[in-house]
Amino acid sequence: MARLLRSGFALAVLLALAAAPASAEEVNTESSDCNGHGVALYPPPGSVIPTNGRFILEGVGVEVRRVQALEGDTLTLRAGDDAVPFVVLFAWRSGMNRVAMLVKPRSLLKANRTYTMNLRQKMPGFHFLDGHDVDPTYVTGKGPDDQKPEWLSSPAVGEGVYRKWDDTHLTRFLRFNLKLREDSPAYLVLQLQRARGSIVKQTYFLPVLDDQVLVGHDACSGRFTFEDGRAYRGEFQVFDIAGNEGPKLKPMEFNAPKEVGVP
Repeated sequence: MARLLRSGFALAVLLALAAAPASAEEVNTESSDCNGHGVALYPPPGSVIPTNGRFILEGVGVEVRRVQALEGDTLTLRAGDDAVPFVVLFAWRSGMNRVAMLVKPRSLLKANRTYTMNLRQKMPGFHFLDGHDVDPTYVTGKGPDDQKPEWLSSPAVGEGVYRKWDDTHLTRFLRFNLKLREDSPAYLVLQLQRARGSIVKQTYFLPVLDDQVLVGHDACSGRFTFEDGRAYRGEFQVFDIAGNEGPKLKPMEFNAPKEVGVP
């Protein structure tokens, strides 16, 4: 199956996220200075997917409510000679103004077809976070994916991104590099907690983009909340978009990025 993620895509996503100032602690979803409102689909529209592929639908900002309200509803993927219903199930809710729903097929898609999702019929007027406004379409491969993803190299901390917009508006990300043996789109589920002290865990999904995942938040929303320089303990699980789970990894510790020059 064709590799769908291209070099630089993850960086473009990060730059788009970092362009929206708003409070990281108490996000006002109605605020005019918070531009990070919209919807995201994973895999991204235009991707090649297996015939048993699933989707993750995210709502951000004001779209959190509408996306989560789809729980139990049905979306339909249509090709010229086929229509397959997908049920929408709640998956994860971020503490940073973001929700993710799992969209699961009731039957297999047909091979070598182009399908269009009827998301706009369910959510008229929404906008994709990446700026495109066409109906989401996908191309199916030769058949289902029943192979588990394999780690070639487990997640390793890469660069940190820290940007302070003002006294309350912050962007904090850590980039993790990894490699998988997997033909289908894949994602990680991260359980994150402070390395010491609080036992409260955050759990959310991370799309694998060009052998990387981004952990953290921008000034408006995010998948995980970070505090400056604090040590965290994370447990990564890997899945492909067909739902096959890869080998579990041991927990790892890492530090959140902090402002340069601050001890």
